[in-house]
Amino acid sequence: MKKNLFVLVLLTCFANICVTAWRPEIKDNCMTVNLTDSLGRRFGLCSDYGYLNFYKEGRQAGTWVLFEESRSPDSIMYLAMAGYSFDHKEKGSLIFFNPNGVVSCMLVNITENKDFIGSQKNFTSETPLPYQSYGYEFYEDGRIKAEGWVILCEDILVDGGERVGIWKFYTPTKKIEEVDFSKEDNDCTHSRLF
Repeated sequence: MKKNLFVLVLLTCFANICVTAWRPEIKDNCMTVNLTDSLGRRFGLCSDYGYLNFYKEGRQAGTWVLFEESRSPDSIMYLAMAGYSFDHKEKGSLIFFNPNGVVSCMLVNITENKDFIGSQKNFTSETPLPYQSYGYEFYEDGRIKAEGWVILCEDILVDGGERVGIWKFYTPTKKIEEVDFSKEDNDCTHSRLF
């Protein structure tokens, strides 16, 4: 968990730097973004629809962040997600934030799915979901809400993932309930994650 906290601090610092570079009124004074090489491939820092990504030879390569506008009456821009991609594939950790800055969900150690082949219930594809990760969900005050294994779609950010195996759910009073998502008779409507 200390490693994840360290990653979170680094991503927050990176996000603060990126927000400064993203503001149109100071963008030109800070750095140039959205560069392409002679072959038309992106490189360096690129900005698209709230995303800030690093590219190398036309492919995502490095830390990325997504900023969104809150739906509150105050309507603020906030860091909504942060992650690391290499060759357009998510690697390492993926962190989702609430508008108040507290982590809402964290997927750690995203790797190739080797342990949960054939475990999916909500995804009708014949091909197994290609990635797996250990996932955490948090209440808005930062306390842990749930934890367990997740299998993830090829495009994690668009299609999400699904809970597999045994998950621990923590009530606000810290009571633990375990749910086994691998059982056939389990209601799979709650197995979908984000």
